[in-house]
Amino acid sequence: ARTGAGNNSSPVNTPISPVANLSTVKTASPSPVAAGGTVTYTIVVNNAGPSAADGAIFTDALPANLTAFTGVTCGSPTGAAACPSVANTTTALMTGAGIVVPTLPSGGSVTFTVTGTAGTSGSINNIARILTPVGVADPDDPARTGAGNNSSPVNTPISPLSTVSGTVFNDVNGLTDTTVNGTGTQAGSTNLTAYLVDAAGNVVGSSPVAAAGTYSIANVPNGTYGVVLSNTAGIAVGSPAAPSLPAGYVNTGEGLLPAGDGSVNGTIPSVVVNNADVTGANFGIEQPPLAQNNTNAPQPNPGATTQAPVAATSFTTNATDPNGGTITGYLIPTFPTGADSITINGTNYTPATFPVGGVTVPAAQIGSITVDPSGSGTGPASVVIPFRPVDNAGIPSATTYTATVPFGAASTVSGTVFNDVNGLTDTTV
Repeated sequence: ARTGAGNNSSPVNTPISPVANLSTVKTASPSPVAAGGTVTYTIVVNNAGPSAADGAIFTDALPANLTAFTGVTCGSPTGAAACPSVANTTTALMTGAGIVVPTLPSGGSVTFTVTGTAGTSGSINNIARILTPVGVADPDDPARTGAGNNSSPVNTPISPLSTVSGTVFNDVNGLTDTTVNGTGTQAGSTNLTAYLVDAAGNVVGSSPVAAAGTYSIANVPNGTYGVVLSNTAGIAVGSPAAPSLPAGYVNTGEGLLPAGDGSVNGTIPSVVVNNADVTGANFGIEQPPLAQNNTNAPQPNPGATTQAPVAATSFTTNATDPNGGTITGYLIPTFPTGADSITINGTNYTPATFPVGGVTVPAAQIGSITVDPSGSGTGPASVVIPFRPVDNAGIPSATTYTATVPFGAASTVSGTVFNDVNGLTDTTV
């Protein structure tokens, strides 16, 4: 029949050994990671075939400098691949016998996301592996040890946590010496706090200011921050912090440089932490001078355009600068009321010529001011001079005080000249 029957045919059965070329691609974020921070690994497991690798085993042993794995998930399957159930996707399995991928056809992939907690220093060398199931060969990993592209090591540096510290100074001379300095102070307030803030101005760390004026904000990751001095304690992480001071205090300067940052506002805007502690983030504050409203004893109105002196005590009585400062001058911020002119530092001013912003009189010359009361007569009048004492930080008092100079009517002296023929023989003029 010529059909190839009998020994005219010779059948041979050749088994096909399945081969699957598996690989992993792993990334870490963030890198570097802050000490004690969370690092997230993304591991994509691919099967380049030609055979399926159903039952492939995913492992990731806990490396040095990673204190613990905190979670693992599987997702984003492609090419008809399938992730294991949640119950079969655990860190215990991942670091032990392995997580079994139930379905991984040729051309398929799944993605594992693994999180962990960084240690305090060094780096984390994490190696994830994918192994073919028993009976399926991998050309890159014939011994099924995770060799070749079946493993994906990633080295993640750990950024050590740093501290940001400084001192709050009672800086009675301000920046007149081009330096933020003085005696450390808490300004009498246990609420005074230094806050570390992010670019949005929200709190990421804090430290109370000690009685000696020092503060130290610990556990700061690398990054760029601001430091805000505030008299509000207990502002929560993630909430905004605004600069403020105890009542009666003002800022005189702040910054990382001795001369400050150029802006006197209670905030150091750019503090860069890069694997090292930051010191000398200092603040200067002080109490402005104080005085009182004073009224002179009345004096005769000189009349016409004659100037009358203004006693130094009109300004200096009970004028003081707290906490060791000195009063160096007196600011006359606006033209006095009740006057036609005033002479300050040898210059005569009228309402039309008085400078915007006022005139400052050195403390040593405060007794040289003279005024011309309004009008040309010699009747009663009153000149009221506004003033603010200025201290050796160049800061005037917060309050504007007044020196009142009253003038009474000019007095007359009268009498009679007699032709007194008998002189004083009668004991009478």
